[in-house]
Amino acid sequence: MTALKSVSEKSYFFAALAILLVLAIWRATINDAITGDVAMYLQCGELLLRGQTIYVDFFDLNPPLVFFISVIPAALARLMSLPLLLAGSVTCSAFAIVSLCVTAYILRCSIRGSAGADGLIGSASAGGPIDAACAGALLLAMATLSAFTTYDFGQREHILVLAWLPYLLLRWARLNGVVFNRPLIALVSFLAGLMICFKPYFLLCPLFLELVLWSRRGQAPYLFVAELAALSAGGAAYAAALLLMPSLARQYLFNYLAPLLSAGYSAFDQHAALVMFSSVWYPTLTLVAISLIFFAIASMGKTNQFPKPLKTLAWAAFFQIICGLILVQVQHKGWCYHGIPMMAAALILLAISFAQLTARMQAVSRLVLALLVTCAGVLASSLWLAGVHTRLHAEWEVLVPQLVPRGSRVAYLDTTDTPWFVRMAAADLWPGSRYLWMFPVPIYQSLLQSGKVDQAHVDKEMTNLMQCLGEDLEKGQAPLVVVRTTGCFALPNDFDLKAYLERYGLLAALRHYDLVHSSEHYRFFKRLPD
Repeated sequence: MTALKSVSEKSYFFAALAILLVLAIWRATINDAITGDVAMYLQCGELLLRGQTIYVDFFDLNPPLVFFISVIPAALARLMSLPLLLAGSVTCSAFAIVSLCVTAYILRCSIRGSAGADGLIGSASAGGPIDAACAGALLLAMATLSAFTTYDFGQREHILVLAWLPYLLLRWARLNGVVFNRPLIALVSFLAGLMICFKPYFLLCPLFLELVLWSRRGQAPYLFVAELAALSAGGAAYAAALLLMPSLARQYLFNYLAPLLSAGYSAFDQHAALVMFSSVWYPTLTLVAISLIFFAIASMGKTNQFPKPLKTLAWAAFFQIICGLILVQVQHKGWCYHGIPMMAAALILLAISFAQLTARMQAVSRLVLALLVTCAGVLASSLWLAGVHTRLHAEWEVLVPQLVPRGSRVAYLDTTDTPWFVRMAAADLWPGSRYLWMFPVPIYQSLLQSGKVDQAHVDKEMTNLMQCLGEDLEKGQAPLVVVRTTGCFALPNDFDLKAYLERYGLLAALRHYDLVHSSEHYRFFKRLPD
């Protein structure tokens, strides 16, 4: 990938690249510092490589794209004989570096100014107040993003923004006359369109972008252009993949899972007042507030006005923050990784505002200041992650690997996947049941309480679930079953999951197992010798 044009621009680019490389190496040493979601996706990617079928051989409530994508790190783990979590860390870090390089090329073309002598961001020779330092600040923002994700490194929202930000800059530059080669347009746009399909909510990102570009230009942007066609092609490719799924998987997804989630996914919701007002959201909200303050100050300058194209980009970033806020509220779960798109947009807006406010500084001073701010943010988030990582210890973390050998299957009966799959993937232990976790229990309890289903329907579904568990344990002969008792996620704190499942046949499913250990919230059952 060609680096940015001038010495100053190269300095920013290589500094951002160095940050990502250092983060990649450090991440490789603590590759289990991720959420249970990501670890589960990685294990499911390996299950797909083993010939299993999603929604047939293993069940989860997420749309299938993330499992398809997870085949890539799983394949890398096989090819390079790497631990699965390490392969996941390497793959995501590599994608972040590729995203940075593509963004650097897009900005290089914009600075060069294919549309005219002044370029889009402006240049000192043309007398513009915003020079290549703005491009450099944007690249540093891209590098900072992967550090700020902390435990959510590799989440779908993280992968989305790594694909979306290059597309956003490409779309903005193209509308202002910058010329790119068609393969680059097709690749960047197709990948962004594909990653948008992670969740239906992500369609808001291109919608908000087009509305902003429309309003700032004073006319409708051209819709029949290569990047929008390729963006749509990414969605079409995913739709085709859904249609090509095995019929049983397709029926489960569309006839059972989609209606179930539409009616009962709110079982995992947080109270409205808690969605973004807990302490875990303070870093993201602080970053957003700082970016908005800097943007307001930069916009009030009378001597250093934003060039019109750059101001359009700033407003696009501003409304991507609004879009990210809507994404958090629509999903209504209060999980921090839902805020990654909002955080990414805030970093972009902050980078643009920083470049505007430091326009009168010397180039070296701007570079040093930008690096100091970036390194301080990266270091702070990294130290926080390292500190939290050393304090995370589940009560079963040491016990389970002692009870069964590596490569074994363990059935896990709990209403959350965190941090179970992280520890199990690190210990090379695999799901012992087609139900990766007991997500149907809180959903049906919520539907029952809201009157959307009756008790007979819940009894039927739970009985079927326990029958499936019994079949899985007989067929796979998982040597260990771990059952949660109280303190379950998305259920009342005194709700006893083990006692609840016993009403529907858990004891029959465990007839070949013996209780070997009890802890505060878990019961451990080991398979009896044949």
